[in-house]
Amino acid sequence: MFNFFITKKYLPIACICMLFLLISYYLCFSLLTDLLSSCRGDWDYFFSLYEVASVSILKYGQFPLWNPYCGGGISIIGNPQAGFISPIGLLTLIFGVVPGLKIAVWLHTLLGLIGMWLLGKHMGIRGPAEIVPPLIFMLSSTWSLHIAEGHIVWLPAAILPYCFLTYLKGLKNSNWLFMSAGLGSLILYEGGTYVFAFSMIFITIYAIINSLESRHIKPLIAFLATTILSLLLSAPKLLPSLELLRNNPRITESGTGITWYDFLLIILDREQTLSRSIHGTGWWEYGCYLGIIGIALYLYSFRYFKSFKSLSISSICIMLICVGNFSRFSPWNLLHSLPFFNFLKVPTRCLIIFCFTVALLVGLSLSNFCRKPSKGTKIFVAILILALGIDLFSVSYKVLAEANKAGGIFSNKSLGQHPELNQKPPELYKLSSKEILRVGNIAPSAHEPFSQTSIPISMRNIHGAWSDQYLPLLHNKGVVDAYETIPYKRYALPENVADYKGEFYLLGNGSVVLQHWSPNKLVFKINTKANNTLVINQNFSSGWHARRGMIKIYKGLLSIDLEKGDYEVSVSYLPSSFLVGICILFVTVFTLIFILWKNRHKND
Repeated sequence: MFNFFITKKYLPIACICMLFLLISYYLCFSLLTDLLSSCRGDWDYFFSLYEVASVSILKYGQFPLWNPYCGGGISIIGNPQAGFISPIGLLTLIFGVVPGLKIAVWLHTLLGLIGMWLLGKHMGIRGPAEIVPPLIFMLSSTWSLHIAEGHIVWLPAAILPYCFLTYLKGLKNSNWLFMSAGLGSLILYEGGTYVFAFSMIFITIYAIINSLESRHIKPLIAFLATTILSLLLSAPKLLPSLELLRNNPRITESGTGITWYDFLLIILDREQTLSRSIHGTGWWEYGCYLGIIGIALYLYSFRYFKSFKSLSISSICIMLICVGNFSRFSPWNLLHSLPFFNFLKVPTRCLIIFCFTVALLVGLSLSNFCRKPSKGTKIFVAILILALGIDLFSVSYKVLAEANKAGGIFSNKSLGQHPELNQKPPELYKLSSKEILRVGNIAPSAHEPFSQTSIPISMRNIHGAWSDQYLPLLHNKGVVDAYETIPYKRYALPENVADYKGEFYLLGNGSVVLQHWSPNKLVFKINTKANNTLVINQNFSSGWHARRGMIKIYKGLLSIDLEKGDYEVSVSYLPSSFLVGICILFVTVFTLIFILWKNRHKND
């Protein structure tokens, strides 16, 4: 009898979870059934970022700090988009980078569906309307378009429902704010800079309106405390990123706004394909299909404006930000004038937050509508939700299926067609799926000496990707003209130019032998009869340190002033910003543990 009661009690929850499992699996079906192929767009770029981390950890036993494979060398711990310090990085370590990122897409889709369901229930959504927020948030084309294009940094958007849920819970029990802060920092650790920034804008607006409405400052104080705590917890990632961006500022123009006709096209046109463009930019930056049913229900939700005032006003503000530079004093222009936000471009990347607000408002309004006792009303709502789900799924499924259509660098047609790599396909992709999908699998890049190369213009983007970095990386080659969004100067020379002198050399007479190479550390055997200078064919960065000799810049490259003698020189990369971040993290964590213990002691 007890077992029957337990089964009956949790049966609806089990059914909901099974439904979300099926939806997420079939939405990502094209990715999961072809785990070993690369994809179009930015997938190649993110494969390379996570492969550098995998090689550093699994082959050399180093924490990933420096990326020698991109543009002559750049900090990977400081790259805001490198999300290897996260569950995503763990998946790529276990399953391999290509399968791991595809599995991460599926798991984050499932995570987002469940999170929106839990958030909706907390906000009072009941009945059939419970599944509306998950459907709108995860099945609107803005998620599938970004993922299909390879924007792995969009995966942290699936954490937003949990972050907002714990924030709302924290308004009644402050202990939940610690979890909200931890989830906020996780968004940054997964590389979700845009997601974090626009999420903070949304919750700021929500907290201000909620404080005014309730005539209590607690919602705003809770948000500020959560945000500061999130930044402190993410310090090992945040400080190196701020240092890199400060030294290489990525100032962007506010751009031109989109017309309201464009906005209607974005949310209502079912032709959400990666081949489309608007204002010279790919459709993945603009598409956000909600459909006629979704928009009609969104407009209907304003009937309950007084009941959901904070959420409704926040939604309108986010929508105005998405429209962009439509006037001198538009919300986007004002936002873009602030520090940090002037690094961001394309205001329509805020559409994922707009979908978040739409999803909640539609769910809340339908839940209120369903409170009417009429059976016919509930049937009508159920049919409406079914039609909405089918409409959104059919569009998003086609979009996500486009990710593999370009073939990718590891398709059968493109394998071995890269002249810079002697037409030799990486052996990793000749193995069976059982051999690839195993713990601790890494690419065979470490079996060849490291060298810098360049990709001829005629050969770039031939695989449907915006970059050609991953395949050279598998052969332990750095690409000096590699794609990177951070505008840093590149000084390393490729091996296929006349001025190339090697990956290391002495300016004076003497001999130098490389005894150890790894991404973060190099060891050389030096023999020189006079003071000399060792030049390393990688970009200089202040994070490099030498145990013997003095680090300096030589024509933008890393170099070491040496004394005469016969000895070893070890040079390693360890930025002080990372060390400071680690200290801040430990102090913050121990402080939180003390506060939680003290609060518990008081309760006892």
